[in-house]
Amino acid sequence: MRDKTWSYVRRPGDEPNELYDLAQDPRETKNLIDEHPDEARRLASQFGPYFYRAPVRAVKGLQGRYEMGSASVE
Repeated sequence: MRDKTWSYVRRPGDEPNELYDLAQDPRETKNLIDEHPDEARRLASQFGPYFYRAPVRAVKGLQGRYEMGSASVE
């Protein structure tokens, strides 16, 4: 889902969703979903019933998935 400023990508399963600022990052290289969850929810809500069987309650970010996996101390 896109608007003039943002690009939101909903990924399946446990993969993190993605949000990009198209003005600052037109090649979509820096996922900003953790920094702008409200924008991600706003765009996710625009998919409509065709893509969702239940209302959007949460947006999966990067931090929770990857932070614990890379937090080991050796």
